[in-house]
Amino acid sequence: MLWFLNAAAGILLVSLTALQSIYVLRYRTILNPQLAGDPHSESDSSKQEAQVEGTAALLMCLRGVDPSLTNCLAGIVSQNHPDFHLHLIFDDHDDPAVGFVHNYFADKDIQPVLHFNTARPKTCSLKCSGLITAVEALPDEIEFVALIDADTVADENWLIDLLSPFTDPKVGATTGNRWFTPHDSELGTVFRKIWNAAAVPQMTLYNIGWGGTLAFRHKTIQEAGFLNAWKTAFCEDTMVSDLLKPLGMTLKRVPSLIMENTESSRLSDAFRWITRQTLTVRLHHRMWPMVLGHAILTAIACYVAPVLMLVGFLTGQHSSATILFACFLIYQLANIGLLMAIDQSNKRVLRQRSGGGSGRVDASSIVTSVCATLLNQLLFPLAVFRAWTTREVDWRGIKYSIGRSGKLEMQDYIPYRLLSTHPETNTIESIN
Repeated sequence: MLWFLNAAAGILLVSLTALQSIYVLRYRTILNPQLAGDPHSESDSSKQEAQVEGTAALLMCLRGVDPSLTNCLAGIVSQNHPDFHLHLIFDDHDDPAVGFVHNYFADKDIQPVLHFNTARPKTCSLKCSGLITAVEALPDEIEFVALIDADTVADENWLIDLLSPFTDPKVGATTGNRWFTPHDSELGTVFRKIWNAAAVPQMTLYNIGWGGTLAFRHKTIQEAGFLNAWKTAFCEDTMVSDLLKPLGMTLKRVPSLIMENTESSRLSDAFRWITRQTLTVRLHHRMWPMVLGHAILTAIACYVAPVLMLVGFLTGQHSSATILFACFLIYQLANIGLLMAIDQSNKRVLRQRSGGGSGRVDASSIVTSVCATLLNQLLFPLAVFRAWTTREVDWRGIKYSIGRSGKLEMQDYIPYRLLSTHPETNTIESIN
């Protein structure tokens, strides 16, 4: 019986390695078409698409002053797009970010439009209700609506590139990807980086949007029913491709828009962040069963296989235990290799775009990366299980209850400026 279990675990490890390799290969092919074998093909990250004409509204929700907010606003001010307006959304008139924004734009040519989400319905997140408030106030002449998060630092061509796929009438929305290149080697920071690196290929292949860099045709927001969907939603981005499908439209990912994030994170915050990201898939995307299944397979590979190996060696079944150990070693080495391949592809795009993507590489960061990779395998299934079973989630100091059918309800609203008087809340998580 033990021999059979060892053999089954070994087959699972090899199969999981093959599956993950296919995911990464397809992702790298999307990012760099030359990898598909066509030396004359030109990747989307380097070719110049026709610039679309039309007025754009750039929307950003703010709750508190994020660490990257200054750099984010500087990137927005530097945009080369000839016709865009900045709209900033707050849920409280006395939010610290309001004064920060007034001071920042005091001497700037660009002056943002401020929206205050004072209604704050309990059936959706503050971010979703804030976006509804701003979109409903937009004038009809706005042709495109772009979303950006406070931790997204955009270069001057960001908005032009984000809107360029709209030359195709079948494109209803466009998006990019977040990419962490931390400047420290703290375990929590690297742990989040590793998880994100593994998640990016799945986001690409499952066509999951990212609200930190996301754009729509203005009319499509109404036609596809985004405003109605956001009224009962936890997040605004995960559902995009599913809502566009009935219209025969697609979500287009712009490979060159890999947005670099250098912020640090504690391990506990990173785990909560990953759980919340996974929860959005559970609530709003049809590929949730695939994510859940992948977590279950990872749990078997990382929890069950080592136990079977140990039992095999202790009971004298050395041959089957040795074969399982070899499969487990192949699985681990393949994971490291695949993460390096993803990292190489994304850094190539970052270097082409702005010369970024270097991060910090030394002996300590390599050791931390290996530890963070192993820790991800252990904690990722736990994060998915928590997202699967949770009935309450905390996002930026606001608690939301989640019914068994996925129905969301915001609990007591707390202005950001008062969070310091509620020590049980987490005040350092990003709005995204």
